[in-house]
Amino acid sequence: MTILHAIRRAISIWEIDLADDIFTHAFRATMSIESIERIDNRQTIMDIENLLHQLYLSGYVSEPMDTSHFIDPVEEKVDDSTLHLDDSILCHFENASELQESASTAIQPLSLVSVSDALEGLYKLRLYEEQQVIANMDLLQVLKHHEKLLLQKQTESQRVSDARAFF
Repeated sequence: MTILHAIRRAISIWEIDLADDIFTHAFRATMSIESIERIDNRQTIMDIENLLHQLYLSGYVSEPMDTSHFIDPVEEKVDDSTLHLDDSILCHFENASELQESASTAIQPLSLVSVSDALEGLYKLRLYEEQQVIANMDLLQVLKHHEKLLLQKQTESQRVSDARAFF
């Protein structure tokens, strides 16, 4: 599919009457992985601008585009030097470690839930389940078991506090 696109572009370039070396240079740049020397494209840019102006005069285009926005725009310049690539790759890992450090320092331990708060939540959950049309009996049994355990803890803590109050 890519070759078909390249052939279509080649035919359209030949119909526009651009210089042949522009097409061969673009094809070599696409197919090779080596760096290719820059060619002077000022004449090509002028040709494109003239063609755009002709389209404007003929009425096919109402506003010709500014070619400086599309041919080698500043925001699309690529700096692929080794130092720049190393810095851009390492900055992602440095930011991630900084985020992890800040996240770990920002985490505060959860406050302990008292037995009475746990019992209150358990009662609400049990009441909710009992109000359902089809109640889950297994869940109700588990909740009753946990209720017994929490009540035992509550009475045990009351005994300890009573014993401390005695002395």
